[in-house]
Parts: sequence; structure tokens; C-alpha cells
Amino acid sequence: MLFKSICLQVEINENGVRFRYPPLVRKWRRIDRTEIDRYEVGKYRPVTHYGGWGIRQGSRKYGKAYNVTGNIGLKLFLKNGKMILLGSQRAQALAYAMEKLSETLIIDILNNQGAKTKGNEPSLRAH
Repeated sequence: MLFKSICLQVEINENGVRFRYPPLVRKWRRIDRTEIDRYEVGKYRPVTHYGGWGIRQGSRKYGKAYNVTGNIGLKLFLKNGKMILLGSQRAQALAYAMEKLSETLIIDILNNQGAKTKGNEPSLRAH
């Protein structure tokens, strides 16, 4: 019965990314957009990279994964050197939401620092 109730919930908005994995992770975990260095949306190898599905700690190269099924997800590369993978079968929706988050970050930089100059690029970028 526990396995039927497990799902990964991911929300992406102008503040960043938040997720939870009830009933295992009930509280929302938040990753502020300023903590994200770059991201990738695409395929990964759950068994090879993480040892399967669920909440998994891969090697240092792959970081931590939160996934339920499938092999598509959002990889977040954080400024502190950590990597988090959030599994989802909605690659296009993830890519769109992350692009919008990037645009919001660019607007904030422009508003806070005046005109954008070379070398003053936003840190959030697709890879």
C-alpha cells in the first residue's frame, strides 16, 4: 500500500525549485534559484547511476536522486558543488519552467544592477 501512495511532486516558480516525495519526504524542500549554477533536462540511467529508483545517493559524480519511474529528469547543479536529480516524464514542461526561471533571474539582475554588461551574466544556465 505504501508504494501506491509514493509520488514525487516538483514545483518550479520565480523563487526556485521545490519538491517533496510523500510519504517519505513530507515537507517541501526548496532550492533557491540563486543556489543553482546550471541545469540539464533529459535522460539519465537510474540503475547504473543511482542503483535504481526512489531516494538514492549516487556517486559523487551523479549526486542525489529523487525519482519514481522512468529515465527522464531535471538535473540541478548547485553552486556548492552538489547535484540533485528530480525524475519526471515531463521533459518539455521541466525545460519550459526552467527557461522561465532563467528569464526571471535575468530580469532581476537587470533591475538590481542596471544595464547588463559583459562578464555580468546570470549564473543559471542550461547545459
